[in-house]
Amino acid sequence: MSDAKANRVTWVDLARGVGIILVVIGHASGGVIDSPLGSHAIALRWIFLTIYTFHMPLFFILAGLFVADRLAANPKKFVTNTFTKIARAYSTWAIIQFTVIYMMGNALNHPATGPYLPQLISIIWQPVSQFWFLYALFFMQIFAWVAVPRIGATGFFALAAVIYIALQIFGIPNWANTPPVGEFCTFVVSFGLGVAIGPHLAKIKALQAPSPILPFLLVLLWAGLYALAYIFVTKRLGANWISRDLGANIAFVANGWEFYPAALAGTAAAIFACCANVVPLRTTFEYLGKNSMPIFLTHILFIAGARIIILKLAPTVDITLLMVLVSVIGIAGSVGFLEIAKRVKLAKALALI
Repeated sequence: MSDAKANRVTWVDLARGVGIILVVIGHASGGVIDSPLGSHAIALRWIFLTIYTFHMPLFFILAGLFVADRLAANPKKFVTNTFTKIARAYSTWAIIQFTVIYMMGNALNHPATGPYLPQLISIIWQPVSQFWFLYALFFMQIFAWVAVPRIGATGFFALAAVIYIALQIFGIPNWANTPPVGEFCTFVVSFGLGVAIGPHLAKIKALQAPSPILPFLLVLLWAGLYALAYIFVTKRLGANWISRDLGANIAFVANGWEFYPAALAGTAAAIFACCANVVPLRTTFEYLGKNSMPIFLTHILFIAGARIIILKLAPTVDITLLMVLVSVIGIAGSVGFLEIAKRVKLAKALALI
């Protein structure tokens, strides 16, 4: 592996580490917002909106970075890995998590109702909870496998941008208007951007020797774009929209076109911060980045379990303390589970590695 390649992987792992922390905090926030405490969690709603403006575009851009190189090197291996890694992880943990959700019943914010088996079968076309990300990523990689060798990485990005713009202008036809289609169309442009940038990473001087000032300038840009987007959205939805909506509705707004310029600025700020060595606890973030997939697969179980137990034991717990405890348990529990699974040689069977 060349030095450039090694540096590239290091900052990508750091960025994934930052991203998975944001994912855990975002899901912990969403759980509290949708709980009985949610009506009082105004600050938490702002944190939730802030995270959701860019953390998923960040992950999709990172997911696309090495697609063109891998397709050029071995397209058969690329598509095989799409099935053996992404599809297998999705099917394994969607089944596990849905089964737990079904068994927990009304203890959860959003319990599963109705017969178990038909709902379990429906995960084939209706992703469970956070696993929509893997579902969308699977089809994006299949899309790239078909398109990139024929139209190139830049052409793929252009096609993805057309899909995204068409979604904003025309919406999705009623016959195809399902969450998986909407999520694919919403985030394929970020994935496509990663695919287009990937082959040129070594040539981007700002990534190889970035100024430590650049991330801070990008944060300022993000803040300005974020404020403009919020003003625009508030004119459309009303002054108190953020204080009354459920987490899923706030996330939907955050992923809208109004916030996409802020998403790009926030993603760039995170990436350049990782390249410029301004991220603290680098070893920890790099470890979390390397293990972002198993953490992603299991963290909801730990977050939801911790929240339920804490609220049972202390119904009037301070929201800030609850958030800290749930987020820490979500990360620590997932990491601990992964390490135990490795130790007893079950990590591969559980699709964690």
